[in-house]
Amino acid sequence: MNDAETRYIPMEKLCLALFYACTKLEYYLAPRETEVVCHVDILRYLLSRPALRGRQAKWAVKLAAFNLRYVPIKAVRGQFVANFLADHPSSEIVQATDRMEVVIGPMPWILKFDGSSMQMSAGAGVLIESPWGQKWTVARPLTPGFTNNQAEYEALLVGLRILRKKGAKAIRAQGDSQLILKQITGEFQCKDERMRNLRMEVVRMLQTFDDAVVEFIPRAENKIANDLAQEASGYKSSSAGNFKSGRVYLYPVDAEDWRMELKKYLEQPTGETPEKLRKEALKYTLIDGDLFRRAADGMLMRCVDNQEAMKVMGEVHEGICGAHKSGPIMRWTIRRYGYFWPSMTEYCIKYAQGCEACQRHGPLIRIPAEELHAVVKPWPFRGWAMDIIGKIHPPSSRRHSFILVATDYFTKWTEAVPLANVTYQEVIKFIKEHIIHRYGIPQTITAGQGTVLPATEWPPSPHSMGLLFCIRPRIMRREMGRPKPPTKS
Repeated sequence: MNDAETRYIPMEKLCLALFYACTKLEYYLAPRETEVVCHVDILRYLLSRPALRGRQAKWAVKLAAFNLRYVPIKAVRGQFVANFLADHPSSEIVQATDRMEVVIGPMPWILKFDGSSMQMSAGAGVLIESPWGQKWTVARPLTPGFTNNQAEYEALLVGLRILRKKGAKAIRAQGDSQLILKQITGEFQCKDERMRNLRMEVVRMLQTFDDAVVEFIPRAENKIANDLAQEASGYKSSSAGNFKSGRVYLYPVDAEDWRMELKKYLEQPTGETPEKLRKEALKYTLIDGDLFRRAADGMLMRCVDNQEAMKVMGEVHEGICGAHKSGPIMRWTIRRYGYFWPSMTEYCIKYAQGCEACQRHGPLIRIPAEELHAVVKPWPFRGWAMDIIGKIHPPSSRRHSFILVATDYFTKWTEAVPLANVTYQEVIKFIKEHIIHRYGIPQTITAGQGTVLPATEWPPSPHSMGLLFCIRPRIMRREMGRPKPPTKS
């Protein structure tokens, strides 16, 4: 494979291998049926794509000329064993078949339930797992007045009704409340009339299945159902949701849901719909009541509301497999998982910026709060920045508590003197002896607010000498260059 082909996803690499095999062996495979033995159905992957573009379309057109049939690799292995036993019969095996008893029964559905009750609300959480590994979660709010045990019964009834509609024959109900489970089995008695009625309803529902088992599981294994129940009751927001494909999440649709207008138009298209909405609806499709958006590659992304979008971002950013990614990477990951909502990039960036863990453990932001302004002088000793350091505690032996500092902008040369009290006479003396007499008359002397400026007390006018005093606010002290302490040389 070339460099580009090495970066294909595993499914596309399998398609490429089949394409190369059929191309090289075209004259042998074309006139007869060919079995494709693989652990995944490559042909179904190509034919089930909603839209084919690029290399996938090229492969599909080329492979359509062959009579290919997919055979699972497990079936081939089993056929090898069957052929071997048929070619090498054994008398012991034949005698053992007379005594062998084979019991074949339906695989059970797993039902995990839990309930939550508060003073003003209650909720039921259910996790259903099919024999084929598919999972569904249901969070249902209940009317106020349910106790915690009554909410447990109601959650079990919700799950049993769903399983009966799905045609389940064998079920295994699992809960973390021993009281409820022992009441159902008859070991404990129900003294409350409402709980007796709920227990009778549960027992009647269990008798409608061919095989029903009720068993206890620890609370740690029932965390998803517990979180769903607490979310439905309003106790807390669930963070245990798994947003992989194959799972169904049922949430009440908000009245201000952005999907409502598109759903109404796709269900009943009318000519009175605005043109903008009609053009926007061309990118969406409605499947079993769920709204999906077509991506550029033809894949369908499920549209979610704002509430579910927060759960998706929380799982991607700081969930079990979350890596605290940045906003654009979060958007790319969510679209790859098959979810969509408007302003995904903006939402993801705000969520990543508001993450407390990212702020604590992320790199320090050293960018100043305000943009810096360059004030570099083109010649040495043309401009000075002057400031006062102090009051210093404790003072020196000579009672010096302040330091008057002046720094040249160009060379960063520093002049400093200690002072007991900062007066304009001391400042004038400092400017004359340490700046003018040593380096000549500067063009500007810049000082911050609060510095004792001698502009009004200078015997000759500073303007007549070509000297200009500049006052800058404190917020610009970093911009004009804070005076540095003199070197020890």
